[in-house]
Amino acid sequence: MTILNLALSGIIKNYYITIPMGIIGCMSITIFAFLITEGYRHTSSLNKYMLRVLFVAVISAYPYQWVFGTAKFDPRNFFNSALTAFICLGSLYMYDRMKSKETKIFFLVFITSISIILSFEWAPFAILLTLILHIYKEKEKIMYFYIITGYTVLFMVSLVTLLMNPEYSNEAELVNGIRQIGCIFALPLIKKYNGNLGRCFKWPLYFYYPILLLTLFFIKNLLV
Repeated sequence: MTILNLALSGIIKNYYITIPMGIIGCMSITIFAFLITEGYRHTSSLNKYMLRVLFVAVISAYPYQWVFGTAKFDPRNFFNSALTAFICLGSLYMYDRMKSKETKIFFLVFITSISIILSFEWAPFAILLTLILHIYKEKEKIMYFYIITGYTVLFMVSLVTLLMNPEYSNEAELVNGIRQIGCIFALPLIKKYNGNLGRCFKWPLYFYYPILLLTLFFIKNLLV
């Protein structure tokens, strides 16, 4: 996560450095998506869990805007990764409470569309990734097929579009599509998970993200 945010912060300008860093850093997206599904299943209180994630999203909003936002005010400048994690948690909750297949399909289309319209960070891919990890937990081959196929297609489309249109106005989105191939590389790490609870560093880990953003903000200002 640190490598990913450093690559995206603008502190390092060279694409030949930031793209490999972004690919490595995007492994964190899959890892966090997996941890969200595990936390969702095993938490003693889903409400408290969601409130903690929302709390991190709120206290990270301004630091995120300072590092990644634009000069023009836009509410989407505050939509950080923690908010996406909160949306992922809510999506798992909603999906599991829907009975019919049609309703679940409608929900997937709806949440995907909303996440794109509102421009949540790493959406819709992070949300779909979380749902795939949750829905197909007991069907690993199907789970890996969807994840690998999805990110490979995204990578190829982004790469080809960027190579064929070097002056494309939304180049950053295409580069993000290339970076997200790194999400696949975290799958072997997830496969090694044995289901046992490790050491608990709950609160330090919750505060790490806003502290990281503040650190990047101060570094950017020192370099100006």
